Amino acid sequence: MSIEKIKNLNWNKILKEFEIASDDGTFFNEFDERYTNKLLIENTYYSKETEIYFRIEITKYLLKKVSACNKEKYKKMHKGTPFYFLSMFYFLTKHYEKASFYLNATILEDRKNAAGIWKKYAAYLMFTLNTEFELQLGEEDFFVKSLKNKLIQELKEFNKNWDLNFNRFIQNFVENILAESENFLAKSSIITAIYSFILEKEEIEILVETRGEIGGSIEPIILHLFKGTLIVESLLKLHYDGKTLGEIYNDSKFKSKYNLYDIKISASSLNEVLDLKLKNKLKLSFTVAGKIRNTTAHKLAWDDIFDDIKNYNFLYNNIMNAIFYVIYTEYVKFKKSH
Repeated sequence: MSIEKIKNLNWNKILKEFEIASDDGTFFNEFDERYTNKLLIENTYYSKETEIYFRIEITKYLLKKVSACNKEKYKKMHKGTPFYFLSMFYFLTKHYEKASFYLNATILEDRKNAAGIWKKYAAYLMFTLNTEFELQLGEEDFFVKSLKNKLIQELKEFNKNWDLNFNRFIQNFVENILAESENFLAKSSIITAIYSFILEKEEIEILVETRGEIGGSIEPIILHLFKGTLIVESLLKLHYDGKTLGEIYNDSKFKSKYNLYDIKISASSLNEVLDLKLKNKLKLSFTVAGKIRNTTAHKLAWDDIFDDIKNYNFLYNNIMNAIFYVIYTEYVKFKKSH
């Protein structure tokens, strides 16, 4: 469906409607009914993928237009609906970082504009992977179930050595974070980063397994793994002083609580990380996370170790273990209540 159809809408009329609209956000629902759905009905020959793309483009165009028209009114108006659907559309099209951005934006809008009832809204249900309220989630329910199943599978791997089930992850960690008011955006962003890190795994595995004889750029793989180590560092910085992951590892409180000492985080190559021989599985996971964080932060041109999917999985699994173990330690083992 042509983007020109969006540009050719009567935007003078639409912006006047925006100017006189209430701040409760019904303007965006009415826009969908009057314009988006009408354009889709007029163009019946399109696939589901085309519809999603069109809805992304028209929603972005609308937000840009009304923001430029009246910035102050735009800030005040409740934008939970367009932000949430952009998030879901981006999740469905596997643009996970954009999806995370809009999901966080949604829950911030809901907290600001629907105090007292925001936990009943779709964004909160998405954050907590709550599949019991299908009417609120609508067509996106199947996606939430898929993400929930992937998380459960990752936790199953983790629980071969430790103990963190799905309910504890949601109740002790996710709901705890969402109940806090101080620095809410930064903390809630960690949750969506974990979700996108898990979701990206399948796409990265496809890249690795379908490479040609002489390979291809390892940039997306490196950035993906680096993101996982940033999650580890971000989680730890909620509880420990330290400007770097290395400083946190050397913190006496961290060493005592995790019973981890003398973690080395420097590495001259990715092969050096693969060759780690540590009997202590917990120390191995935090060492891998530290070394990947410390090395990949400085450049993209590293030795190509991704000719074998086992190498990627070794790094991913250890980083994931470190993420889960921080959550287990800080929110379950030494339980924080909210």
